[in-house]
Amino acid sequence: MVPTGHEVLGQLLGWWSAAVVALAPLRWFLAGAAAVLAAAVGGLAAWWRRRAVAELRQRVRLELVPAQTFDPSREVVSRFARQLDRVPATARTRPRRAGAVRFRLRCREQRLHFYVEGPYQARSLLRPAPFAQVEVREGEGDRPVQGVRFAGAPPVHGGDWGVS
Repeated sequence: MVPTGHEVLGQLLGWWSAAVVALAPLRWFLAGAAAVLAAAVGGLAAWWRRRAVAELRQRVRLELVPAQTFDPSREVVSRFARQLDRVPATARTRPRRAGAVRFRLRCREQRLHFYVEGPYQARSLLRPAPFAQVEVREGEGDRPVQGVRFAGAPPVHGGDWGVS
């Protein structure tokens, strides 16, 4: 026979009240344990944030300036993309945002400047295979790159970038 909703609710309330009565002598101990647990979680979160900020300060920025005649094949672009795909693996126990790769594009003096930024430990992976027509510079040149933010637009997740 299937119990009704009232019977199930009555049974659950009975178990709850029995648990409250049984644990009443331990209420101060349980409250203290909950406070210690909350403080430990808060301390761990603060430590993780400080660690992420410290890791973000150590990031490497490379400026890739292609020549006007630079025309890479799909294979070369795919190889560089696979190389950059290995960068988060160098992060291991680092906070996720500190192990990510960031790209920035900027046009200055009618030339495209491509910036790649990533964790210091992955600096060798951030450098593309040697191209004769691409100049690789450390840093971001003489002027800082201004970020663009779109108010109210959530970040894009997923998607298949390989499909044209």
